[in-house]
Amino acid sequence: MASGRIPSTANSPITAKGDLFTYSTAPARLAVGNNGESLVADSSTSTGLRYQETNAAGKNFVINGGFDVWQRATASTALPTTIAYSTADRWGVVQDSTSAGTSSQATSSMPAGFRYAIQLQRNLSSTSTNPIRMYQILETQNSIPAQGKVLTFSFWAKAGANYSSASSALNLRVSTGTGTDQSVTNLPAGSLTGYAEVVTSSITVTTSWQRFTVTSSTVSSSATQIGFGFFWTPAGTAGANDWVQITGVQLEIGSVATGFQRAMGTLQGELAACQRYYWRKTAPSEARFGFGSAVDATQGWVTIRNPVTMRANPTSIEFSGVTVSDGVSYTLSVSAMANTNPTPIDTFTSYTCATGQTARYPAHLNFVNGSGGYFGVIAEL
Repeated sequence: MASGRIPSTANSPITAKGDLFTYSTAPARLAVGNNGESLVADSSTSTGLRYQETNAAGKNFVINGGFDVWQRATASTALPTTIAYSTADRWGVVQDSTSAGTSSQATSSMPAGFRYAIQLQRNLSSTSTNPIRMYQILETQNSIPAQGKVLTFSFWAKAGANYSSASSALNLRVSTGTGTDQSVTNLPAGSLTGYAEVVTSSITVTTSWQRFTVTSSTVSSSATQIGFGFFWTPAGTAGANDWVQITGVQLEIGSVATGFQRAMGTLQGELAACQRYYWRKTAPSEARFGFGSAVDATQGWVTIRNPVTMRANPTSIEFSGVTVSDGVSYTLSVSAMANTNPTPIDTFTSYTCATGQTARYPAHLNFVNGSGGYFGVIAEL
């Protein structure tokens, strides 16, 4: 009868906590992997096993955590004085009570695996010391899976040479509430219904990229909404590089930060997730969009199919450089639009234009050539 024995410490290849006793051509040690990595079979390795980062679509609660989608603007844009979506998709930004800073897309010297970051910067020579903030808030249906769980918040950050926050601090929060689909406007003031903070921390950034991780306290079993973000308080007079850059933001269940994964797993999926809240057409991406008919000489309506089913009925639209035409007898500048009877699938838009339409004639929208025009539909939280 065959028998075997477990090797003694004296002849075991294991040398550290978490090591595995494996076999190649002889007993071999497989060193423990990094925190959060998974063990997988790999016949190309000497032991037939290896560790790799865990990547799974959906593990990251953060939409556009890699700052890949910028439907509104990539160029430097003034920070609003009340929190608003004016920069990278799904991120609301604000500079408290003053507009002395900007947000913009950063593209150079990124950490490995990333193409973009967001840059939050104070204007050169500004003496405003009002905090600069950036937040994202999740829908209730996306927040409930975190009930009763510990979360890990991770991200990459680096500072400009003139970053003026005291002690080079960047502050971060992960907050919860007990309301339903409340707006991002509640986060800077901490005014979510049932507001509580499960992460309140400050980290020190340098002029080199670093990954930071913070583990939360246990999320309440009654929490129905999660918000998170960053803020820093400038000091003195701003230099040319008084900024911080952030990318690779991840919020996941568990006490260990795993490898960054976009919420939807792919860039196309991430775009669709962003368009659930906001989508935009820009000139000259589409010569004609929205089809309907003229009501009279200056008014009409068109129907536009949303590229994805939106979160809720769109609340409003925004536009610039748009004309209306029947394709034959008139092309007229559009001066106003109203979101009329919208649904998550279609946007029904009435419009007002310069006089010249023929009642009951077909109508469609266009962009003015070279206008840099856009048409956006909003269903943001």
